Amino acid sequence: KNIRNHSFFPHEDEVLLIAATQFKVVASLDQGHGLHMIQLKEIDSPVPLIQSVTPSALMNEASSEPNHHKNKAQLKQLIAQCSPRARIDLCSKQLEDEDIEIVVNEAIINKRCAWLELGGNKITHIGVSILADALLDNNALLTLNLYRNCVSDIGVKYLVKTLSSNNHTLKELSLSQNGITDTGVEYIVNMLKTNRTLIQLWLNGNDISDRGVRLLAKVLGNENSTLKELYLSSNKSITDSSIDPLWDMIKRHQPLKKLYICDCNLSELGKERFRKTVMSKKSIRVLV
Repeated sequence: KNIRNHSFFPHEDEVLLIAATQFKVVASLDQGHGLHMIQLKEIDSPVPLIQSVTPSALMNEASSEPNHHKNKAQLKQLIAQCSPRARIDLCSKQLEDEDIEIVVNEAIINKRCAWLELGGNKITHIGVSILADALLDNNALLTLNLYRNCVSDIGVKYLVKTLSSNNHTLKELSLSQNGITDTGVEYIVNMLKTNRTLIQLWLNGNDISDRGVRLLAKVLGNENSTLKELYLSSNKSITDSSIDPLWDMIKRHQPLKKLYICDCNLSELGKERFRKTVMSKKSIRVLV
Protein backbone atom coordinates (compact mmCIF):
# COMPACT_ATOMS: atom_id res chain seq x y z
CA LYS A 1 0.00 0.00 0.00
CA ASN A 2 1.36 3.41 -1.02
CA ILE A 3 1.87 5.61 2.06
CA ARG A 4 3.51 8.64 0.39
CA ASN A 5 0.81 10.99 1.72
CA HIS A 6 1.40 9.77 5.28
CA SER A 7 5.21 9.87 5.26
CA PHE A 8 7.81 12.34 6.48
CA PHE A 9 9.30 11.97 2.98
CA PRO A 10 6.38 12.74 0.61
CA HIS A 11 8.64 12.87 -2.43
CA GLU A 12 9.90 9.32 -1.92
CA ASP A 13 8.14 6.19 -3.12
CA GLU A 14 7.23 4.33 0.06
CA VAL A 15 4.93 1.38 0.64
CA LEU A 16 3.65 -0.37 3.75
CA LEU A 17 4.36 -4.10 3.84
CA ILE A 18 1.94 -6.38 5.60
CA ALA A 19 3.55 -8.40 8.39
CA ALA A 20 4.76 -11.86 7.33
CA THR A 21 4.62 -10.99 3.61
CA GLN A 22 7.25 -13.07 1.80
CA PHE A 23 9.51 -11.93 -1.05
CA LYS A 24 12.10 -13.36 -3.41
CA VAL A 25 15.20 -11.39 -4.49
CA VAL A 26 15.15 -11.27 -8.30
CA ALA A 27 17.96 -8.78 -8.97
CA SER A 28 20.61 -6.58 -7.36
CA LEU A 29 21.68 -3.47 -9.30
CA ASP A 30 24.94 -1.64 -8.56
CA GLN A 31 24.22 2.11 -8.52
CA GLY A 32 27.80 3.08 -7.75
CA HIS A 33 29.35 4.71 -4.69
CA GLY A 34 28.51 1.64 -2.62
CA LEU A 35 24.77 1.90 -3.34
CA HIS A 36 22.86 -1.19 -4.48
CA MET A 37 19.23 -1.44 -5.49
CA ILE A 38 17.56 -4.76 -4.70
CA GLN A 39 14.54 -5.83 -6.71
CA LEU A 40 12.02 -8.01 -4.91
CA LYS A 41 9.10 -10.11 -6.08
CA GLU A 42 6.26 -10.96 -3.73
CA ILE A 43 5.64 -14.69 -3.46
CA ASP A 44 2.78 -16.66 -1.99
CA SER A 45 3.15 -17.70 1.64
CA PRO A 46 2.99 -21.46 2.30
CA VAL A 47 0.38 -20.74 4.98
CA PRO A 48 -2.53 -18.28 4.77
CA LEU A 49 -1.90 -14.99 6.57
CA ILE A 50 -5.57 -14.67 7.38
CA GLN A 51 -7.54 -17.81 8.03
CA SER A 52 -10.96 -17.73 6.46
CA VAL A 53 -13.83 -18.28 8.84
CA THR A 54 -15.98 -21.25 7.97
CA PRO A 55 -19.58 -21.73 9.10
CA SER A 56 -18.55 -24.82 11.06
CA ALA A 57 -15.91 -22.82 12.96
CA LEU A 58 -18.52 -20.24 13.90
CA MET A 59 -20.87 -22.98 15.05
CA ASN A 60 -18.12 -24.64 17.14
CA GLU A 61 -17.27 -21.36 18.82
CA ALA A 62 -20.90 -20.63 19.53
CA SER A 63 -21.54 -24.08 20.93
CA SER A 64 -18.36 -24.43 23.05
CA GLU A 65 -19.74 -22.45 25.99
CA PRO A 66 -23.00 -24.44 26.27
CA ASN A 67 -21.02 -27.70 26.05
CA HIS A 68 -18.73 -26.49 28.81
CA HIS A 69 -21.69 -25.75 31.07
CA LYS A 70 -23.18 -29.11 30.13
CA ASN A 71 -19.98 -30.91 31.15
CA LYS A 72 -19.92 -29.10 34.49
CA ALA A 73 -23.53 -30.07 35.10
CA GLN A 74 -22.72 -33.69 34.28
CA LEU A 75 -19.77 -33.63 36.67
CA LYS A 76 -21.96 -32.31 39.48
CA GLN A 77 -24.58 -34.94 38.75
CA LEU A 78 -21.99 -37.72 38.73
CA ILE A 79 -20.67 -36.70 42.15
CA ALA A 80 -24.19 -36.23 43.50
CA GLN A 81 -24.91 -39.90 42.79
CA CYS A 82 -22.05 -41.01 45.07
CA SER A 83 -22.55 -41.94 48.70
CA PRO A 84 -21.21 -39.62 51.41
CA ARG A 85 -17.89 -40.49 53.04
CA ALA A 86 -17.21 -43.17 50.40
CA ARG A 87 -15.18 -43.66 47.21
CA ILE A 88 -15.68 -41.20 44.36
CA ASP A 89 -14.24 -42.35 41.05
CA LEU A 90 -13.55 -39.58 38.52
CA CYS A 91 -10.81 -41.37 36.59
CA SER A 92 -10.45 -40.65 32.86
CA LYS A 93 -13.20 -38.02 32.76
CA GLN A 94 -11.00 -35.50 30.89
CA LEU A 95 -11.06 -33.23 33.90
CA GLU A 96 -9.02 -30.04 33.67
CA ASP A 97 -7.93 -27.44 36.20
CA GLU A 98 -11.16 -25.46 35.84
CA ASP A 99 -13.15 -28.52 36.95
CA ILE A 100 -11.32 -28.92 40.25
CA GLU A 101 -13.39 -26.27 42.03
CA ILE A 102 -16.45 -28.44 41.42
CA VAL A 103 -14.59 -31.54 42.61
CA VAL A 104 -13.55 -29.73 45.77
CA ASN A 105 -16.98 -28.30 46.56
CA GLU A 106 -19.04 -31.35 45.67
CA ALA A 107 -16.76 -34.29 46.49
CA ILE A 108 -14.44 -33.10 49.24
CA ILE A 109 -16.59 -30.55 51.07
CA ASN A 110 -20.19 -31.68 50.51
CA LYS A 111 -19.72 -35.46 50.19
CA ARG A 112 -16.70 -35.57 52.49
CA CYS A 113 -15.39 -38.49 50.44
CA ALA A 114 -12.85 -40.85 51.98
CA TRP A 115 -11.34 -41.97 48.66
CA LEU A 116 -10.93 -39.69 45.63
CA GLU A 117 -9.88 -41.13 42.27
CA LEU A 118 -8.65 -38.50 39.79
CA GLY A 119 -6.31 -40.60 37.66
CA GLY A 120 -6.01 -40.29 33.89
CA ASN A 121 -7.13 -36.67 33.60
CA LYS A 122 -5.48 -33.37 32.58
CA ILE A 123 -4.88 -31.81 35.97
CA THR A 124 -1.79 -29.58 36.24
CA HIS A 125 -0.12 -27.86 39.17
CA ILE A 126 -2.89 -25.24 39.04
CA GLY A 127 -5.58 -27.78 39.81
CA VAL A 128 -3.37 -29.43 42.41
CA SER A 129 -2.95 -26.11 44.22
CA ILE A 130 -6.75 -25.91 44.51
CA LEU A 131 -6.85 -29.46 45.86
CA ALA A 132 -4.08 -28.66 48.33
CA ASP A 133 -6.02 -25.71 49.73
CA ALA A 134 -9.06 -27.95 50.16
CA LEU A 135 -7.03 -30.44 52.17
CA LEU A 136 -6.13 -27.87 54.79
CA ASP A 137 -7.58 -29.23 58.03
CA ASN A 138 -9.58 -31.84 56.05
CA ASN A 139 -10.36 -34.82 58.27
CA ALA A 140 -12.24 -37.06 55.83
CA LEU A 141 -10.08 -37.86 52.77
CA LEU A 142 -7.92 -40.93 53.33
CA THR A 143 -6.85 -41.77 49.75
CA LEU A 144 -5.97 -39.40 46.90
CA ASN A 145 -5.12 -40.88 43.51
CA LEU A 146 -3.62 -38.48 40.95
CA TYR A 147 -1.80 -40.95 38.71
CA ARG A 148 -1.30 -40.07 35.03
CA ASN A 149 -1.98 -36.36 35.18
CA CYS A 150 0.31 -33.34 34.67
CA VAL A 151 1.13 -32.58 38.29
CA SER A 152 4.89 -31.94 37.79
CA ASP A 153 7.34 -30.84 40.48
CA ILE A 154 5.46 -27.58 40.99
CA GLY A 155 2.24 -29.42 41.79
CA VAL A 156 4.11 -31.65 44.23
CA LYS A 157 5.39 -28.56 46.01
CA TYR A 158 1.85 -27.25 46.52
CA LEU A 159 0.51 -30.58 47.71
CA VAL A 160 3.23 -31.54 50.17
CA LYS A 161 3.16 -28.11 51.77
CA THR A 162 -0.30 -29.00 53.06
CA LEU A 163 0.70 -32.54 53.99
CA SER A 164 3.72 -31.29 55.92
CA SER A 165 1.78 -29.68 58.72
CA ASN A 166 -1.91 -28.99 58.12
CA ASN A 167 -3.28 -32.40 57.13
CA HIS A 168 -3.34 -35.32 59.55
CA THR A 169 -5.76 -37.59 57.69
CA LEU A 170 -4.47 -38.59 54.23
CA LYS A 171 -2.94 -42.07 54.35
CA GLU A 172 -2.49 -43.05 50.69
CA LEU A 173 -1.15 -40.82 47.91
CA SER A 174 -0.54 -41.78 44.28
CA LEU A 175 1.54 -39.44 42.11
CA SER A 176 2.56 -42.01 39.52
CA GLN A 177 3.17 -40.89 35.91
CA ASN A 178 3.25 -37.16 36.54
CA GLY A 179 6.64 -36.08 35.22
CA ILE A 180 8.10 -35.77 38.71
CA THR A 181 11.89 -35.44 38.93
CA ASP A 182 14.39 -35.45 41.78
CA THR A 183 13.33 -31.87 42.48
CA GLY A 184 9.84 -33.09 43.28
CA VAL A 185 11.37 -35.81 45.45
CA GLU A 186 13.12 -33.10 47.46
CA TYR A 187 9.72 -31.59 48.29
CA ILE A 188 8.36 -35.02 49.21
CA VAL A 189 11.35 -35.72 51.44
CA ASN A 190 10.79 -32.51 53.38
CA MET A 191 7.16 -33.52 53.88
CA LEU A 192 8.13 -37.00 55.12
CA LYS A 193 10.27 -35.42 57.82
CA THR A 194 7.18 -34.11 59.59
CA ASN A 195 4.22 -36.09 58.25
CA ARG A 196 3.18 -38.92 60.57
CA THR A 197 0.02 -40.01 58.73
CA LEU A 198 0.97 -41.12 55.21
CA ILE A 199 1.51 -44.88 54.93
CA GLN A 200 1.43 -45.47 51.14
CA LEU A 201 3.30 -43.45 48.51
CA TRP A 202 3.12 -44.25 44.78
CA LEU A 203 5.76 -42.66 42.53
CA ASN A 204 5.81 -45.13 39.63
CA GLY A 205 6.59 -44.03 36.09
CA ASN A 206 8.18 -40.67 36.84
CA ASP A 207 11.65 -39.25 36.11
CA ILE A 208 13.28 -40.09 39.42
CA SER A 209 16.97 -41.04 39.37
CA ASP A 210 19.41 -42.61 41.83
CA ARG A 211 19.76 -39.21 43.50
CA GLY A 212 16.05 -39.12 44.28
CA VAL A 213 16.22 -42.66 45.66
CA ARG A 214 19.10 -41.69 47.96
CA LEU A 215 17.06 -38.77 49.28
CA LEU A 216 14.06 -40.99 49.96
CA ALA A 217 16.20 -43.72 51.53
CA LYS A 218 17.88 -41.24 53.84
CA VAL A 219 14.70 -39.65 55.16
CA LEU A 220 12.94 -42.99 55.62
CA GLY A 221 15.94 -44.51 57.30
CA ASN A 222 16.45 -41.66 59.74
CA GLU A 223 13.49 -39.29 60.08
CA ASN A 224 10.24 -41.08 59.23
CA SER A 225 8.67 -43.94 61.13
CA THR A 226 5.24 -44.29 59.54
CA LEU A 227 5.47 -44.99 55.78
CA LYS A 228 4.72 -48.66 55.11
CA GLU A 229 4.64 -48.93 51.31
CA LEU A 230 6.84 -47.25 48.68
CA TYR A 231 6.37 -47.77 44.94
CA LEU A 232 9.13 -46.66 42.56
CA SER A 233 8.62 -48.95 39.56
CA SER A 234 9.18 -47.79 35.96
CA ASN A 235 11.57 -44.98 36.84
CA LYS A 236 14.10 -45.66 34.10
CA SER A 237 16.93 -43.65 35.67
CA ILE A 238 17.11 -45.84 38.77
CA THR A 239 20.16 -48.10 38.45
CA ASP A 240 22.28 -50.48 40.52
CA SER A 241 23.63 -47.43 42.36
CA SER A 242 20.36 -47.32 44.32
CA ILE A 243 20.70 -50.84 45.74
CA ASP A 244 22.93 -50.03 48.71
CA PRO A 245 20.96 -46.94 49.83
CA LEU A 246 17.71 -48.92 49.59
CA TRP A 247 19.13 -51.80 51.61
CA ASP A 248 20.36 -49.40 54.26
CA MET A 249 16.87 -47.87 54.35
CA ILE A 250 15.25 -51.30 54.77
CA LYS A 251 17.50 -52.10 57.71
CA ARG A 252 16.73 -48.80 59.43
CA HIS A 253 13.06 -48.24 58.53
CA GLN A 254 11.30 -51.05 60.35
CA PRO A 255 7.68 -50.10 59.42
CA LEU A 256 8.30 -50.60 55.66
CA LYS A 257 6.33 -53.61 54.39
CA LYS A 258 6.45 -53.17 50.60
CA LEU A 259 9.07 -51.80 48.22
CA TYR A 260 8.47 -52.10 44.47
CA ILE A 261 11.21 -51.09 42.02
CA CYS A 262 10.21 -53.22 39.02
CA ASP A 263 10.94 -52.18 35.43
CA CYS A 264 13.66 -49.70 36.35
CA ASN A 265 17.20 -49.81 34.98
CA LEU A 266 18.74 -52.30 37.38
CA SER A 267 20.96 -54.95 35.82
CA GLU A 268 20.10 -58.62 36.20
CA LEU A 269 23.11 -59.03 38.47
CA GLY A 270 21.97 -56.06 40.54
CA LYS A 271 18.46 -57.47 40.87
CA GLU A 272 19.78 -60.85 41.97
CA ARG A 273 22.13 -59.27 44.50
CA PHE A 274 19.31 -57.18 45.93
CA ARG A 275 16.96 -60.18 46.19
CA LYS A 276 19.55 -62.20 48.08
CA THR A 277 20.33 -59.25 50.35
CA VAL A 278 16.72 -58.67 51.42
CA MET A 279 15.96 -62.37 51.96
CA SER A 280 17.00 -61.95 55.58
CA LYS A 281 14.19 -59.41 56.10
CA LYS A 282 11.08 -61.55 56.35
CA SER A 283 8.85 -58.62 57.28
CA ILE A 284 9.10 -56.82 53.92
CA ARG A 285 8.07 -57.69 50.37
CA VAL A 286 10.48 -56.39 47.72
CA LEU A 287 9.82 -56.66 43.98
CA VAL A 288 12.61 -55.79 41.55
